[in-house]
Amino acid sequence: MFSTNVAVLILNCVLILTATVQNSLVILVIFRTSSFQTPSNVLLCSLAFTDLLAGIVVHPIFVAFKARLLCGDFECTVLLAKEVLVIYTGILSLLTLLSIIVERLIALSVHLCYRELVMIPRALAVAVAIWVSWSFAVCAWPLGLDIFAFSLLCVVIKALLSRHSIGPDLCNNFPYLT
Repeated sequence: MFSTNVAVLILNCVLILTATVQNSLVILVIFRTSSFQTPSNVLLCSLAFTDLLAGIVVHPIFVAFKARLLCGDFECTVLLAKEVLVIYTGILSLLTLLSIIVERLIALSVHLCYRELVMIPRALAVAVAIWVSWSFAVCAWPLGLDIFAFSLLCVVIKALLSRHSIGPDLCNNFPYLT
């Protein structure tokens, strides 16, 4: 058991470095190269930010938790922080991957109208909406907010994003996108 925990600790220390360096490079390349600034890469950059957050925050907290556990010192606050951040970054990554999948589905389904439907401001609005809504959802329970408050926030976000929605001329041609 001791050797397994030490191996997990060493592996996570390596993952801290790789997650931080590689995701930082992806973000840097997308920001610095204008030809890479596409809607797909905006969503990919959001995924890289999520993974960078995991590499900078979640992995070090996990290493601290395992190190304290190996020393025989168990602290509930470190365990709680680790669990909340693992769930936060994990679901945030999945939601961002889902948005990338939907963007690719639109590209394959309506490839002739892709440039009119999927634009950088819309991809950025989707990424921000995912980050804000999931952050609110994670914070809602400890703050004592119920599902109705979260639903209200989602309706407000949808109303704000409807200004950037698909125009009526395109919606008539593709009603399943509305």
